[in-house]
Amino acid sequence: MKSEKKISETGIKQKLVNDADNPERWEEPITVPPSRAPRPEWYGRTRISSRMEQAQIRRVLEHYESQTDEEADAEIESGLKTRRWKCQRRFFQ
Repeated sequence: MKSEKKISETGIKQKLVNDADNPERWEEPITVPPSRAPRPEWYGRTRISSRMEQAQIRRVLEHYESQTDEEADAEIESGLKTRRWKCQRRFFQ
């Protein structure tokens, strides 16, 4: 019986890296045909549980769409400062 030398894991990785630029070493890519079944009605929708949440999201989006980039940045920075202040206050009490 012939004993074959086992290749180490690093040896295998090195061979793969060396063959990566050789197009003859690659097989044809696997392709998957499109499904024949239609997508379900809910596919691609966001899950919002109540009309109240929908209205809140709509108001927030309208608020930010009406702002310039500078106004939005200032509001975000203000919110971060407030959050930092609350955390510090909680920590030092």
